[in-house]
Amino acid sequence: MERIAVVTGATSGIGKVTARELARQGFRVVLVARDAEKAARTASEIAVAAPGAKVETLLCDMTSQKQIRAAAEELKRRHD
Repeated sequence: MERIAVVTGATSGIGKVTARELARQGFRVVLVARDAEKAARTASEIAVAAPGAKVETLLCDMTSQKQIRAAAEELKRRHD
């Protein structure tokens, strides 16, 4: 069974470091972020740091209950 890690705040700081390390350990990493450009850049950086990594992005503002619910549904749709 594939291991999937969903990382919020994944475009900077602890979230970014955590996402990169999980990718190196073989997890499929879902980068949750508000900014599509930053998310894409982070996904590219992880791909360089962890060749063969499976990384995807999911846009969501974690201060919005509506967006959180939509993101959860999208995750379920992608990985159920």
